[in-house]
Amino acid sequence: MFEMHFDRDDRRGLFANVAAFVGAALLVNGIVFGAHLTHDEPSSTFAIPGPIVGAVWIALFASLGTARWLIVRRARGSAYRASWYVVGLALFCLSYAFYALPAAPIVGLFGNLATLLATLIVIARIPYAKRRATWFVAPIFVWVSIATISVAGLAGLR
Repeated sequence: MFEMHFDRDDRRGLFANVAAFVGAALLVNGIVFGAHLTHDEPSSTFAIPGPIVGAVWIALFASLGTARWLIVRRARGSAYRASWYVVGLALFCLSYAFYALPAAPIVGLFGNLATLLATLIVIARIPYAKRRATWFVAPIFVWVSIATISVAGLAGLR
């Protein structure tokens, strides 16, 4: 039977997942920086420089790829289905660049709050037997919490 590289139990599977997630993040970063969608405001003490944000998201997407691989390793049924929550979270995070960056900072603030909630839902949906994967999803929550403070400052909510 045909087995996709993403679902393999070995290092090829890990590489395929990390490469797919990082590739998607690189593609969106290229679009964001190519279309100048970032809100770099050097005069603001709250703004995180765009290149730092992009680099952090690359690392976070590598972490999400690792989380998906940890979930699908020897997984069946509901454990396997949980891997799609990680994919959904990644797609949700990627969409932020297109709905929040071109808009006012308050839109980004609500987007961050939704991402925090989505991250908690994904962590809760990971089966107990695959809990190690939660350590690779949790950094999204930490980073988006930091970014939310930055966006709140940009939106004038101190």
